[in-house]
Amino acid sequence: MKLHTWIKRMIAAAAACAMLAPACALLPAGAETVPDFSGIGAVGCLTAAQSSAAAESIYKALTNHADMAALSTSTGQIVKAGTEEMDSLMQVFATVVGGYDAGVLTNKNSISLKMAYSPRKGNYISGIVIYYLVDDAAYTKTYNSMIRQLDAISAQVDPAWSDVEKALYLHEYIAVHYDYDMAYDDYPTEDEEYLCHTVYGMFERGKAVCEAYAWLYNLLLRREGIDSYMVCSTELGHAWNLVELDGEWAHVDITWDDCYQEHCGVVLHDSFLKSSDAMRNSKHSGDDWEISTGKPVSEMNVTDRYNSGFWNNSRAAICRYQDQWLTIKQDEKASAVGWFYLYDYDPATVTADCTEMLSLTLYWNVIGASTYYTGTFISADACGDVLYYSTPESIMAYYDGEVYWQLDLTDEQLAGNRIYGMYIDGDTLYYALSASPSGAVTRCSVKLSDLPGITAPATEEPTEPEPATEPTEAPTEPETESATEPTEPETESTEAPTEAPTEPETEPATEPTEAPTEPETEPVTQPTEAPTEPVTEPPTEAPTEQEQGDLDGDGEITVTDVIFLQRYLLCLTPLTPEEAACADLMPDGTIDVFDLGILKRMLLASQS
Repeated sequence: MKLHTWIKRMIAAAAACAMLAPACALLPAGAETVPDFSGIGAVGCLTAAQSSAAAESIYKALTNHADMAALSTSTGQIVKAGTEEMDSLMQVFATVVGGYDAGVLTNKNSISLKMAYSPRKGNYISGIVIYYLVDDAAYTKTYNSMIRQLDAISAQVDPAWSDVEKALYLHEYIAVHYDYDMAYDDYPTEDEEYLCHTVYGMFERGKAVCEAYAWLYNLLLRREGIDSYMVCSTELGHAWNLVELDGEWAHVDITWDDCYQEHCGVVLHDSFLKSSDAMRNSKHSGDDWEISTGKPVSEMNVTDRYNSGFWNNSRAAICRYQDQWLTIKQDEKASAVGWFYLYDYDPATVTADCTEMLSLTLYWNVIGASTYYTGTFISADACGDVLYYSTPESIMAYYDGEVYWQLDLTDEQLAGNRIYGMYIDGDTLYYALSASPSGAVTRCSVKLSDLPGITAPATEEPTEPEPATEPTEAPTEPETESATEPTEPETESTEAPTEAPTEPETEPATEPTEAPTEPETEPVTQPTEAPTEPVTEPPTEAPTEQEQGDLDGDGEITVTDVIFLQRYLLCLTPLTPEEAACADLMPDGTIDVFDLGILKRMLLASQS
């Protein structure tokens, strides 16, 4: 493989330069122990000994914030100044920088090689000149801040989990907390544009491109003792990960699984622990897949044993709840019904026991129309024994078989938004407001301590004005077709080849001609006109009969009636024929979330 032209230019400049800046030894905290690089093997034309020695020297230089990694001149380890040797050395450098904490502030976009000559050795490479993303004065403080952020993520990984579960948790964390940087080529300078290829830029901006996704995943997996490499494809213009589990390898592409821009909590699993054939079926084209050492993926022992994992078909982030993994999936027969499933994973058999926990409607009503989207737009996350989840207009909590109101959107918010995703970080719950599944997002937050909690489920009233919401739905087939079924994100187009130019697999592109299209910015398209088959037309006003809505028969509409109907929709409490007649507020012969919305409006009206 040929070196990038820019590398060649820098190598030539370095060879002609007789003076180098003195090494700096700020010695940032951590990473004093040098990893065992013997497993890196022979890289390109370098022997295993040369590759290991070069990797160790690079790592030590990064740890000490040195300006150059000196290469060994011992017998058998001299790296000649040939094009193939240069290329191989760059691959070793990319592997070390992209896989270990010590390289998080290294600028892979500006690297040069120091050449030397002696009559006995001839032309050889004596060192690698290293450049950093921040200046010396800010380096130690910035580096320590980066390590603290990585430590905070790693602290959430349970050491008792299997490697598959650790890989799953970190996949979910990155996809939920970070977004793809669609404006990566709009930054005013090359240095600013390059940051979106780095973990540093990802932490600073909250968004980045595929290389940073893969780099961050590499770092977090290696912290858990799980080997991982970045996979690059020049043909596809894309990077992802190859993860080792029990001596076998599997692909993980968080970038394409994080397809809903800024819709936190909506995560695909089409590219999690997949075989090479499964990846190609998910639109990963190209025959030039290589890991960062230059080794073709086709020569790796890639397995298909994880292709049928329990995470499949989940379009919501999978969270840990009650010592099990909670997924949200569409009902196989009723596409407008979503089920919460709990999975107890057995790493020995690569299977999981499944328990049905809760069912909810998947109707997300189209703003300004009597129609709806259907799809798994529900998101859920746990805090202790309480599970929080989103509906189009509310945040709810589930605990010990009961459902509790936590937060309802205001009338102003409801005028142009619904909730499309949520997650919990520490003591804060974040939720995304948008007009549609692919619309622009406003990120909101609320402290968990400011929510009502679960102290009085039978009598507690909502803390904000209560518009019509649909927290639950009986798991039955909807009577009419949904407005729009969300589609898988199109990924056939490729990202412009703008990956950091230290990856020898990818040709540099200083002026991308088109924006990346992995993932698509509109994986789910809002209808251009109102769907022709609405669910039903809501009534223009609530029923006026006193007996309607009075499910408990006490002569008035109270919160107890709302809870009563809600429990029915959760399949927890049956209704008598008389109660069913009171609950059918549309009336349309069907008791569903629309009746619940009317009942809640009736409750508010009775209290005003």
